[in-house]
Amino acid sequence: MSRWRQLQMDNWMAMFAPPGDKLSEKISTRLRQLTEETYKENKVTSLSNIKIEADLYTPFFGLIKAILTEFESKDLVSLNTSVHKDDNDKKTTIPDGGIYLASDQARRATKLLPARVKKGKTQPEPAEERPDPGPEERPDPDPEERPDPGPEERPDPKPKEGSLDNVARRSWHWVNTIIEGKGSPDRCAFHFSKHGETFLRSSKEGKAALGQLAEYMTHVFKYQHRTFAYAIYFFRNKARLIYFDRTGAAVSDWCDFETDLYLQEFVYRLAKAGDAERGYDPTATLMPPDSPEVQEFLAWDNAKLPLFRQWVQQATERSCPIYKLEVTSEMRDASGEVHTARRYFLVGRPHACGEALVGRCTRGYIAFNLAEKTLCFLKDSWRAVVPGRTRPEHEVYQRLHARLNASGCSTDGLPTLLCGGDVGGHEAQKTRVHSEITQAQPVPRAHHRLVLCEVGLPLEKFGDFHSLVQLVRQAVDTHADAWKHAGVLHRDISVSNILIRYDMKKGRAVGSMLCDWDLSKYKEELALEPTQPDRTGTWAFKSALSLLFPWKRYELSDDVESFVHVLHYLILRYHRTSLRKELKAFVDSYFSDYDEHHGIHYGGDKKWRLFDHDAVVTPYRVVSNEPLQSLVDGLAVLCHNQYQLKRPFVEEMTAEYEHPFLAGPDPVSPSAGGGVSLDYVGRYEELKKPVFPSPARPVLPSSPPPSLTLEDHTGLIVLLGNVHDLNWKGSGQYMDQFDFEHPNGKTSRFRSNFSTSEHLDLAPSGPSSASKRVRKGVRGTTGAAGKQRKRRKGGDARNDDNSSERGEGNSGASGSGEDE
Repeated sequence: MSRWRQLQMDNWMAMFAPPGDKLSEKISTRLRQLTEETYKENKVTSLSNIKIEADLYTPFFGLIKAILTEFESKDLVSLNTSVHKDDNDKKTTIPDGGIYLASDQARRATKLLPARVKKGKTQPEPAEERPDPGPEERPDPDPEERPDPGPEERPDPKPKEGSLDNVARRSWHWVNTIIEGKGSPDRCAFHFSKHGETFLRSSKEGKAALGQLAEYMTHVFKYQHRTFAYAIYFFRNKARLIYFDRTGAAVSDWCDFETDLYLQEFVYRLAKAGDAERGYDPTATLMPPDSPEVQEFLAWDNAKLPLFRQWVQQATERSCPIYKLEVTSEMRDASGEVHTARRYFLVGRPHACGEALVGRCTRGYIAFNLAEKTLCFLKDSWRAVVPGRTRPEHEVYQRLHARLNASGCSTDGLPTLLCGGDVGGHEAQKTRVHSEITQAQPVPRAHHRLVLCEVGLPLEKFGDFHSLVQLVRQAVDTHADAWKHAGVLHRDISVSNILIRYDMKKGRAVGSMLCDWDLSKYKEELALEPTQPDRTGTWAFKSALSLLFPWKRYELSDDVESFVHVLHYLILRYHRTSLRKELKAFVDSYFSDYDEHHGIHYGGDKKWRLFDHDAVVTPYRVVSNEPLQSLVDGLAVLCHNQYQLKRPFVEEMTAEYEHPFLAGPDPVSPSAGGGVSLDYVGRYEELKKPVFPSPARPVLPSSPPPSLTLEDHTGLIVLLGNVHDLNWKGSGQYMDQFDFEHPNGKTSRFRSNFSTSEHLDLAPSGPSSASKRVRKGVRGTTGAAGKQRKRRKGGDARNDDNSSERGEGNSGASGSGEDE
């Protein structure tokens, strides 16, 4: 679905520009004079004939600067960042320029040193790619940056000799409005020739330029606290104005700013606007670096928690701005009455962050509780608002804790909710672009924050595989209790959403936590017919059937199967297996592959084929670890039994969906550190330690009775309990097996995109762009599935689910890969 919506310029100005009265004749005349004066100063008569992109920058940014200066906007400045040289001479995400804040902090961050200026001569467009210049010494090196998705090398404009006054260093923290210019129509994201409905360029270059713009805006939202953001996109003497929020982009029709004044009026209004009218979140206050509160945050330390101290340093390093966030807490007491309170927390750089521009767009922060002077975890997201189908995540935590406590169940496997609610009050900050998108309209979204008392460690730090079994056991037990006693189904089981609980007082890990319940549904809601193909959960860990049949109603067994895929992922990543050279191909096909038809993503065929056999087939063997092999074999047994149980359903749905890759299974032959200290008693012990039946060899479970499947939690609980009691001596982690490019390294270069099946052109990455295989035969337009699609068109076509971006919910260290 497209999240770009074009509006006629007058309508765009009325709906999305900063508010302002109609321009007086005096102001209009002055804006025209400023345009003429800027052109005269730069010795140009018109930008329409300039074909070298770099030659457009000086007069265009000069015009923006002249308007801001004339109308005394002392807090905004126009900056040209096109000459900012990227780190290590790689292509990076560097827009041509922008309207920046003019504070002392912003000026220091955007000061461009001579060593960071690109060197080279300007060339006419389109220009052939030029080799990168040689590396230069840099006094203030930045972290590694991601490649620019643009189709070409940027021209290397030379600043005026002896002066860097007109150019600046890009900083995502301080830019208010992105400015991107093009000198060639072939390199534009939009059409600028005729006015009409078709405004997005469908060529390869056009799509790349659109993705480039989307990436710029993703970084703006990532590093700032914004409710919306603006961009100016110009082609010579023509410009479009764009408004972005978390549901899409409202794009104005183009104007000729040499004859019309729409561009100049927009900059004039921006200069006169307040912070909230410029898109800044009024509940986020920029703190002075020398304030006592900030100094307390920076000085936080605990000898027992060196990793947490490292995370604080990562969040605040390199003069990263510190904000005080207000969390409006909506807590319901026993009588049902809602009490509202406000609490305040300091945050720096995001600790974990999704990569999408639209959707939930979750950001996680290591936060400093100003009231208690302690660390906590703050989650900031944009929740879907669909009455009767969605709810704020803090309400789910309240229900889970209340009902589990009432049932006498432990809540140790859940994070502790400190406070939470919609930012500024109930649905106080909502998206606007969704209302302008008429086809496949996205749901509106509201800004939401919650704070958890615990800061969890990523599951990948499990230490040894015996510890991993214990951690996953507790997560499965928590999931079972939530379903049985609270009637809540998680619907997003993934590696990122199972965290290691760390006791800050004791200075050690004490168990696991199942977090990120914002995609959950209550048991009574699961019977509702889906109004959209299922987009719930993290693609890599979704069940085979939910990937194969996106219209299938989500069930408990889908969540239980996700635990199986979590275990496979961690075993394959941190233990040697028989796959060896085939590992990368296996991982890509098992966790990332997808097929697309009519914008709907399908997958799961690798998962299905591995276990859809008349006999149990083990997908791989681990090296020299019999207890772990016992777990792998047991998982194969559970999946085999489950898929045998579901085979009639699959055969029926295969005929309706006409899946070519389900015509028959591929033949698959059976494949030839210090851990977390836990004293965990769970559901397995309460079941009197039943035996996973009839081992075929001393520690290898064989086929259990048909009752042990993935339809409920019992089979997985029994299997994990059995293998937990085996001899796990010498079962620590190996080096990262996904380090495909650097086999002797410790950091993975595996970059599979664990996102949902929702694929939006505002967020160009799908489940895995490297693993896409378009299948023309996947139609799904006949039978029951076809009827569901017809019902969808006739009913509410909005998606009532959220998208789960890669890395969301992960409370592990995530150092920034961007120059900020």
